[in-house]
Amino acid sequence: MADQSDEILSRLRGISSDEKSEMGKMKCRIDDQARLIMMLKKRNDEYILANMALDKHSIELERQIEELRDKFEEEDRMKDKIEELTQTIEQLKTLNVQWELKEQELNKRFLFENKKYENLQEDLSSQKKKIQTLEKLLEYV
Repeated sequence: MADQSDEILSRLRGISSDEKSEMGKMKCRIDDQARLIMMLKKRNDEYILANMALDKHSIELERQIEELRDKFEEEDRMKDKIEELTQTIEQLKTLNVQWELKEQELNKRFLFENKKYENLQEDLSSQKKKIQTLEKLLEYV
């Protein structure tokens, strides 16, 4: 180990000032490049984090879009159901009016038939009275 250290020291002492100056420049360039690499790595990490945040936000927005799409479809189905129920109600109203008209017609007919029956009963009663009167007259004869 000591031999290697001595060898390295003797090589360093043997370097000319031009070589030392060139090595200093190279060391500066290496340091600058290392700083640049670190800066680029930091920027890359920041971009990755920003991209991850954007991806997360994008996923959330897609989820919200899907929820809104589902809600819109449900509202559309409800609108169709309401329209269907409205048509059914209108049909029922029409049927109800028709039924009421038929009921009124039947009531008129029943009233007419009832009046006819009452007239017949009166006629029958009158005929019975006539028969009774005639029978009484026959008894006296």
